[in-house]
Amino acid sequence: MNIQYITNTRGQKNAVQLPLKDWEQIQKDLEELKRLRSKKLFLTE
Repeated sequence: MNIQYITNTRGQKNAVQLPLKDWEQIQKDLEELKRLRSKKLFLTE
């Protein structure tokens, strides 16, 4: 993953820039995690 940090004038990191492909994969992974959590909740109730 090619991550670039954007800093303010003091050198403090305040944003991240990454390739769109990486961002799309993160979104897919988060959706899958959400689905699995819902499934686990359903099965434990």
